[in-house]
Amino acid sequence: MAYAEVQKHIEALKSPELNVRREAARALGEIGPEAVDAVPELIEALNDEDMDLIALSALKQIGPAAIAAVPAIIQWRKKVDSWSGCRCRRNASGQLPYLPEEDRRRFKMEMPYNESQVQASRHG
Repeated sequence: MAYAEVQKHIEALKSPELNVRREAARALGEIGPEAVDAVPELIEALNDEDMDLIALSALKQIGPAAIAAVPAIIQWRKKVDSWSGCRCRRNASGQLPYLPEEDRRRFKMEMPYNESQVQASRHG
């Protein structure tokens, strides 16, 4: 059952409707590790300002199976950091707590930011 559900939500991530894409990402996160097949699409969602934080959350919920997302999360963090000099590393570091200590150092947290602060920094 989980496979069919995951595939349905992967297809929904391609929808032109933002609410459909967001709900799909949330649902994939709720499925957890069994949604590993969705990792590539969730990585792609990191490039969408309206989806990135939801995609990060889903990747966290998928857990260690989402380790392939680490390079994309590092790139996402650099992009977010460039918006108004915002340091939104808390979001990235908190999404993959299962990383080994040496990898977690890459996500050194300077200041906590929440989603509304990230949105404000984007639209300055």
